[in-house]
Amino acid sequence: LKALSRRMPGVAKVTISAWAIDTAGRHVFTTAPWNGAFMGRRFLDRVLSAPRRADSEIVRVEPAAVTTEKRRPWVTISIFAVLALAFAAELVFGVRPWKGLLAPDIMTLIAAGGVMRPVVADGEWYRLFTAAFLHGDLFHLLLNGVALFLSGVVLEKLLGRAWLLALFVIGALGGSALSIAINPPNIVSVGASGAIMALLAAALVASYRLPEGATRMQMQMPLARILIPSLIPLATHQSAGQIDFAAHLGGAIVGALLGVVLLKT
Repeated sequence: LKALSRRMPGVAKVTISAWAIDTAGRHVFTTAPWNGAFMGRRFLDRVLSAPRRADSEIVRVEPAAVTTEKRRPWVTISIFAVLALAFAAELVFGVRPWKGLLAPDIMTLIAAGGVMRPVVADGEWYRLFTAAFLHGDLFHLLLNGVALFLSGVVLEKLLGRAWLLALFVIGALGGSALSIAINPPNIVSVGASGAIMALLAAALVASYRLPEGATRMQMQMPLARILIPSLIPLATHQSAGQIDFAAHLGGAIVGALLGVVLLKT
């Protein structure tokens, strides 16, 4: 297992989890975080405690409430393309030269539309939206890109392209709003993290639209693995001071609420 535990940029380590299922005693043992609560533990407990059923009772004959049409996630791809173009513009048209890992200068981020409480209070409300298209460096952009594809592909199929766009925009506004409400006034916040946290939370809630079973669990596990640590400062990289957890939380709250509304309607 040591070969699988590697140090990667921005990630402290890869955690190896072990699971043991005692079918005779109907017990589940795991070393997973939170006793496997967000990795399918409840589903396994129900399977072990429920009466044995025939295949005809288990297999659903009614169609799932999700489209079977196979299509490329064009909206998700387009959003990432816009984020990449905006990042390129930060580097090319920056107020000052970029540094480090393609990291735009702080003056560039402010000039390009980063969110900051004093300037927003002065009437520049558009920054609540434009800040979501800016990123602090290349690694910041790539991490958000991975999370965007993970959640966007799910939502584009479950809810449709229009709702995916709506969730991204509303999540960006919610993340920026909580950021300026909680953070000190001198903090400049940029990044699509708030919008993407909204997508992750909405996708996690919307996944309950699928029939209960392995397919739903396989969809929920990777979403929860990114969403939950992103809301807990102590569980992330040591440079957590540069991460706007207020924006993460604001986006996640908005996304979860919208996900519930969409699921119910």
